[in-house]
Amino acid sequence: MGVVYKDQHYGFHGLPILFATTFLFFTWESSVRAQLFPDYPLAHKDASEVSIRLSEAAMFPHTVLLSSGAFRLGVVVSDIFGRGWVRGTLEYTIDWLPAVVITKPAVIYCGGVAPVGVRWNILAKPRLHPYGEVVLGGVLCHGNIPPSNLNIGFTINSGAGLTLLTRGNQMLTTGLDYSHLSNADLGKPNPNYNGIAFVLEYHWLKPVKSK
Repeated sequence: MGVVYKDQHYGFHGLPILFATTFLFFTWESSVRAQLFPDYPLAHKDASEVSIRLSEAAMFPHTVLLSSGAFRLGVVVSDIFGRGWVRGTLEYTIDWLPAVVITKPAVIYCGGVAPVGVRWNILAKPRLHPYGEVVLGGVLCHGNIPPSNLNIGFTINSGAGLTLLTRGNQMLTTGLDYSHLSNADLGKPNPNYNGIAFVLEYHWLKPVKSK
């Protein structure tokens, strides 16, 4: 009597299981990739955004605390370019600053605009959406900016940040900026403040409409 191996057709009967497992794996993997690499609106030329931006800066050599609130309009002006971790898109921004307050050494209320802003949207880390930016602007205050005899100031802010939360086409970002405030020697003495600002910003993104 010969020996019968019960698993002699194992390969044939195991094919459906193998196909099902492979199908489920690739379905799961595609789903994960879709979550990790969503279609980021700011990765496309002509996409735009509106944001509310809050910052708190500690500035020296004279100890000054500077708080500001701004509304920003941004438009992506380039297609994706660059290589490696710097690959991304270029965005032009304009800020309206209705609330700029110097709270130390004296309380001084200001308002202003930052008409020239350049933001680099880095695409190498899809879940973090890091960025770098440079913003130039000016403020007009209700009193002289200490210790000068002038109530006009010019600002430079440059820094980097990343995304904390994303919800559809909305996101919350945070960052650190180098912050500069001076009067360009139009008044005496020139405050020439320099410091670090903590930035928190909430964005509403507008994707490019499909043609």
